[in-house]
Amino acid sequence: MSTARPLLLAALLALGTLSAHAQAPSPAPVPTNLRDAERELAELDRQNAEVEGRSTALRAQLSLRERRALARSRAYARLSRAGLLPIAGGFDAFVAHAMKVEGARRAILLDLDELKKLQHEFAGLGAARESIAARRAVVAAQRDALHQAQALVEEADERRRAFERAFLSPGGSSDHAAVYGAAPSISVRPSAPEATFEAARGRLPLPLTGRAEIRTGRRASGGPTLELLTSPGAAVRSVHPGRVAFSGAYADYGRLVLLDHGAGYFTVYGNLGQIDVKVGESIEGGGRLGTVAGDGKEAALLFEVRHRDETVDPRPWLGL
Repeated sequence: MSTARPLLLAALLALGTLSAHAQAPSPAPVPTNLRDAERELAELDRQNAEVEGRSTALRAQLSLRERRALARSRAYARLSRAGLLPIAGGFDAFVAHAMKVEGARRAILLDLDELKKLQHEFAGLGAARESIAARRAVVAAQRDALHQAQALVEEADERRRAFERAFLSPGGSSDHAAVYGAAPSISVRPSAPEATFEAARGRLPLPLTGRAEIRTGRRASGGPTLELLTSPGAAVRSVHPGRVAFSGAYADYGRLVLLDHGAGYFTVYGNLGQIDVKVGESIEGGGRLGTVAGDGKEAALLFEVRHRDETVDPRPWLGL
């Protein structure tokens, strides 16, 4: 259904020109993209301006017709009060007077008929205005929903780009924009690494304290991911000194922290319920990053080791 149809139907209904047996029109489909929504809103605004313009013109015509009808009614009343007085002037004068009276009566009837037509049209414009307003409210709500959906997509896309930017900086440095970083809830003291990340291969501690069951899985990276089964709310700690390169939600990792350890090495800590660090902070080895998400008896921390843009098997790094 075109955007002009609701206006036309409303006007016709108000003017009474639709058949009593005509079926009610089906609702116009809601736009499914922003371009169509904006285009329809512009068309509805144009129609509303047209209705308002015609309504203003009709008000002027109605006022003129009402004044004219009132003046003719007064003239008709004066002529009618004359009664048979013109008969004194003879038959011809009487006939002329009678014709004036009849002409005035007919003119009044014409004015009343025209007033009725104008009032019908004015009512039709009011119905059209209501139809446009109702349709505009629906389309505007849909446009706002589409805007919000687009913003969410753009936000997710920016998170993806921010995550990927961490692996594209020369030498693995963490000069990354602080996008979507979670606010820190604790103070983390910077600590210089005692050894390079590469030199710590095979001696990295687990990112969880206490008992944890380990299994191998895969995530968006396509490389091996360790799933460390633990209890919900368990503290997550850095396996090596580093700097926070990313903090926030990303793909199927849920909420995560990405640590840059220099020389192109990174560790990924996913499925976090709480994040206690923000982008740009320096974290010492064993520093708290957050907690594991979960609402049952068991939760799983997602852990990865990356070298530049490649995911490597984390087991040898942890001495497993």
